[in-house]
Amino acid sequence: MVCGPGEDGKRGDVIPKGGKKGKGKGKGKDGKGKDGKSDKPQSRHMVPSPLGLSFCAAFEELDAELCRPQIRAYMEKQCAQIADGVLEKDDVVAENIKLFESKFQSFRNRIGQLDKFFVPKD
Repeated sequence: MVCGPGEDGKRGDVIPKGGKKGKGKGKGKDGKGKDGKSDKPQSRHMVPSPLGLSFCAAFEELDAELCRPQIRAYMEKQCAQIADGVLEKDDVVAENIKLFESKFQSFRNRIGQLDKFFVPKD
């Protein structure tokens, strides 16, 4: 492996790869260590915490549209229309600021309804 340019812009020095060679290196074919256990998780899926689930439920309660992909898809469509010259960027930005400001005001006015989602554990 070469590490960057050398002096006067010439090719840099070759740096050998480190590490052990042969037996004892790594975990082997089965992916397990010496103790026979694998470090790999059983699944690559994220598992939400109870608090995360509470936040999702709270958002669904107050404004389910924020949890759906349609709102993002609509904004992406608008971005494409800006790129195509169909819409003006300033108009799209103003429209989305107005939309999300109204969503924020509604959310803030109804925040008291969320207490039931965040009850402390006894």
